[in-house]
Amino acid sequence: MKFNSQLTRKLREMNGFDMRKAGIIILVVGLIITIISGYNYVTKETIVEIGELKVTADRTQSAGWSPQAGVAVMLAGSVVFLVGGKEQ
Repeated sequence: MKFNSQLTRKLREMNGFDMRKAGIIILVVGLIITIISGYNYVTKETIVEIGELKVTADRTQSAGWSPQAGVAVMLAGSVVFLVGGKEQ
């Protein structure tokens, strides 16, 4: 495959950068993304403001992502690890 050989060549041209370590870091990040699929945080919202009087409420918000995103990042980390680990 032409694309694969071009990618391999570009990854190997990065002198002084250990691709195996980068692959492991990407794998760990992907694992964390897969395990922790989101988080919650609290914001304060002003409900009513009349002169000096303010009525606020705490609202719980959530940010989430799909576990498939973590699997995709782990696959990318595996590719970097395997391609970067081959001897030139």
